[in-house]
Amino acid sequence: MHYRRFPLIDDVEVSSLGLGCMRLPTLGQDPAAIDGAALDEMLRAAADVGVNYLDTAYVYHGGAGEAAVGAALDRTGLRGSFMIATKAPVWKVEASADWDRPDRLLPPPLALRAELGEGAAPRRPRLPRPGQGRGQDRPRRLFLP
Repeated sequence: MHYRRFPLIDDVEVSSLGLGCMRLPTLGQDPAAIDGAALDEMLRAAADVGVNYLDTAYVYHGGAGEAAVGAALDRTGLRGSFMIATKAPVWKVEASADWDRPDRLLPPPLALRAELGEGAAPRRPRLPRPGQGRGQDRPRRLFLP
């Protein structure tokens, strides 16, 4: 596996390939009914090949995705093996200052900890405001070790 550093987060090294959690395996047609056993196997397989980056968002799977990922990390003993990125919903941005208010864009940090685990502490990269600098007009991500 190849690993890269984020230019604005010096001490973070992530795998070039990550595991996207937008379409987790489900039981039947209900997107919120995530197949925990299959998710456990996916996380183990990803870790086995060196993936250390999970991409998720609190809106995935009708709001059940991050809770399922957090539970799977606990069941598999892989908590701490992955960096977890969640996204800020751009549809909630009403003014440029909103980017400096994660409480406006994301569930409160305690909610993230409840879904992704107690060790999940939001860590915001040092980024310029949207529209300033190369590629910074895209949605920001918060990284959870």
